[in-house]
Amino acid sequence: MVHTTPTKVLLTTTLRPLVVQLSGALAQGARLLDPFLHTEPTPQKMAAFEREISALLREVGRRMMARVLHHLEPENIAEAPSRVQFEGRS
Repeated sequence: MVHTTPTKVLLTTTLRPLVVQLSGALAQGARLLDPFLHTEPTPQKMAAFEREISALLREVGRRMMARVLHHLEPENIAEAPSRVQFEGRS
């Protein structure tokens, strides 16, 4: 059963570009699942499936992190600090 309401709510928020961007990754994940679930599992198939899902999730995480960082950056480059300090180091 597919619930469209959460998707509709997300698509009406400021997160719409991210939701649209990640919908392709979700579809790719579904495409990875279907063949795996309809064949006899073997250690090789399990390892390959795990690698594909891991890569997909890393890409989704990277896209989400990029969205957050771009949101935090000032629109005007002159407003950005010239140096950043972390744990006492520049």
